[in-house]
Amino acid sequence: MIYWLTETQDSHPDLKRGIPPEGSLSAVELARFESLHVEKRRRDWLLGRWTAKRLLQNILSERDGRSPAMDAIRIETADDGAPYAPDYPAISLSISHSEGRALCAAAVGVTIGADLEYIAPRSPAFIQDYFTPLEQNRVGSDPTLATAVWSAKEAALKALRTGLRADTRSIECLITQGTPQQWCPLTIRTPETQLAGFWRVYEHFVFCMAVLTNEENGSWQNRWNFT
Repeated sequence: MIYWLTETQDSHPDLKRGIPPEGSLSAVELARFESLHVEKRRRDWLLGRWTAKRLLQNILSERDGRSPAMDAIRIETADDGAPYAPDYPAISLSISHSEGRALCAAAVGVTIGADLEYIAPRSPAFIQDYFTPLEQNRVGSDPTLATAVWSAKEAALKALRTGLRADTRSIECLITQGTPQQWCPLTIRTPETQLAGFWRVYEHFVFCMAVLTNEENGSWQNRWNFT
């Protein structure tokens, strides 16, 4: 099961003002927030934490019949930059944000990577520098497909715990034509690791997810349900 939630700064008046809603952060998290001095970074970090905690509340309520207070749910950052909840080590988390919207994805027992991107044209130079020849051929001049390929790469590199430190052409993300309004599979090719990939369009954004798995991508319908 893949759990996901998207929120915007309009989700709470305090988020819109760029301040933590009361009871949303632990003391350690509040100190971390206060240490961030760039306004955009503060807002993105806060919205990401808010979204992740809301998602964890939903998961724990469904699984255990309880929903801890937000400030009782700790979200920390690993050395490689990935978020995690130390009190719930079996739950893998991934957070992304863009243009005032955040996406959080979670899965139990497997590693997940998630990314959202605002749909916008990518320059020919960008596509040539960061996409494989096959990806370049597939996306053409379609801004949605180009955004989706880039988002899929980010999600895959998050799942691999390398992020953009790795060459984006070391993985290949192949997306079928169209603008799916529901989660659809995508092909992620890597030299060694098997990743199941998924994408969808949500308003003016592309959402992508990648899950480390031993299964072939084609079997995703039997295993990976979204909630």
